[in-house]
Amino acid sequence: MATKKTTNPLEPKAHGNWCVLSGSKKDGDAVYGARIWAGQTVKSGDIVALTNWKGHTTLVLVGEKVKDVAADLAKGTMASTIYTIQS
Repeated sequence: MATKKTTNPLEPKAHGNWCVLSGSKKDGDAVYGARIWAGQTVKSGDIVALTNWKGHTTLVLVGEKVKDVAADLAKGTMASTIYTIQS
């Protein structure tokens, strides 16, 4: 018996973590964005999974692309693309 594969509309299109676009956490005026790891393509309105520093994952809608960030081997950071978060 063949079955149809159905896709979950809440399944994330990409994975990444939170980043600060402007302001600071210390001052309490931080504006957060999504850092999507290189090699994943998303567009405005896609659902992505963002992981915080405690390892908890949250599903969010990404907005517009802000910038590309190159990998820094000296710091051990991967290349990524920064997006705004839709509210």
